[in-house]
Amino acid sequence: MSFCQHCGKEIEDGAIACPQCGFAINNPKKEEVKIIKSYTAIKVFMLLGCIFNALLYYLIPLCWCIPMTVIAFKKLKKGEKIGTGFKVCSLLFVNTIAGILLLCERDI
Repeated sequence: MSFCQHCGKEIEDGAIACPQCGFAINNPKKEEVKIIKSYTAIKVFMLLGCIFNALLYYLIPLCWCIPMTVIAFKKLKKGEKIGTGFKVCSLLFVNTIAGILLLCERDI
């Protein structure tokens, strides 16, 4: 059980609004799950980009794919911000889907 931030009435866990005043309740647990799922998708697609670049274009693209993937993994793990330039380069050079996911995320 928790309390409404607006009126102070006791509300049940998992409620989306206060039954007394109708104030919207933020549920950070759902937001955290969404972020973790998108981080996992970004990591998977960046790894796939490295593998496909290695198979299709040999070793030259790996000069930027592997370092960019390692940097992205470290920043995502620490929760650090990733710059727009890095996101665009991921889109162009590593994996299109991972780059789009990175660009769509506001917090990273």
